[in-house]
Amino acid sequence: MPPPNSLGKLVLPTVETCPHRRCAAEDATRFECDLLRTISGATDGSLCEVQPDACRACCESFPPAASRWNPVIASLLFDLTYQVVTRGGIEGCSTESARTLQAKVNAALEVEAGLGQAIVPARESGQCRFLGERLPTNGENSTQAEWQCLHPSHLVTTADHCRLCRDWSSLPTISRYLTPREMVPPPATRCGPPVRKWAVGVLTAPRREATLEWCLDSIVRAGWDRPHLFVDGLVRIPSRYDHLA
Repeated sequence: MPPPNSLGKLVLPTVETCPHRRCAAEDATRFECDLLRTISGATDGSLCEVQPDACRACCESFPPAASRWNPVIASLLFDLTYQVVTRGGIEGCSTESARTLQAKVNAALEVEAGLGQAIVPARESGQCRFLGERLPTNGENSTQAEWQCLHPSHLVTTADHCRLCRDWSSLPTISRYLTPREMVPPPATRCGPPVRKWAVGVLTAPRREATLEWCLDSIVRAGWDRPHLFVDGLVRIPSRYDHLA
């Protein structure tokens, strides 16, 4: 598990700090993955060699362990075990062991949904119809470009503000916000005192496809500006929501 930083928060590994990455004994320009060696038992270091892009993709996924593989480690294991089976077994990993690992690999690989089956929030798959033309940059020190907003309640916007705006729409007309009574009709008979204070909390969990940013964006658009974020496990927090962690 990655060590905590000075603030007591867990620091997710990068390519340079990954605890499983080490130089190959015979060539300092090549790198091997100790986690692949531990899982497979293979003593041939060349089978555990990984390229920088694979290391980078692994670090961008959820942190793997010997008992929990992310899709990148699973993919590398599939290639490793295929070579073991082709050779008829190697020292540290028999053909039978390699086939057993291959069966587990399938459960950890990414699953690509068929056409029409992928669930993507509407705001992530389309542009707001009120977004106008990009405005000229105000000086060289401008850190974020601005766009014209055609909604009657706004004049200009930025990419982040547009993403979090409650007035976004992909329809040609402006929708009316539903009232709380319309969204959650009150019961015929009340019991207990009325709720006077509400809060929203989000419990994170490692996922093959990160959805935390989608979730938080949706909550902010719904009117909850500062949801409580409870981080369970090693999860990358979107930079725009660092203040919630």
